Amino acid sequence: LPRAPCTHTSAIIIRLLQSLPLISILQKNKGIKAANAVRSLKSLNHPMDPAAHPDAGSEAASLISLDPEDLNRFKIPSFAASFHDHIYASLAKWIADEDIKDRESSNLKRKGGDDKPSVEEARLLK
Repeated sequence: LPRAPCTHTSAIIIRLLQSLPLISILQKNKGIKAANAVRSLKSLNHPMDPAAHPDAGSEAASLISLDPEDLNRFKIPSFAASFHDHIYASLAKWIADEDIKDRESSNLKRKGGDDKPSVEEARLLK
């Protein structure tokens, strides 16, 4: 099921956002992340020195949600590499976290996941 929109509730805007090609969503999200970083710095600087930074930062803008299928494609290194210039920090973190989970899962499968000693360990125990 698609995630319910949090920011845009207009059916027209939602359809327009959903119809954007992946490259456009990534470009837009990267711009949103950069603008949010500027807002965060304003939010930090204003209370520290209101005279030098009279404008407080505004609320952060929401990212455009990625389609779950597109998001999962970023687990494939060649797919992620083809969008290298458009990957923003939170997407890069998600890709890295998924890679770590996959490696941990792979290591558990390789070890067998049970507590039986290996043949070598059994020999050493005797």
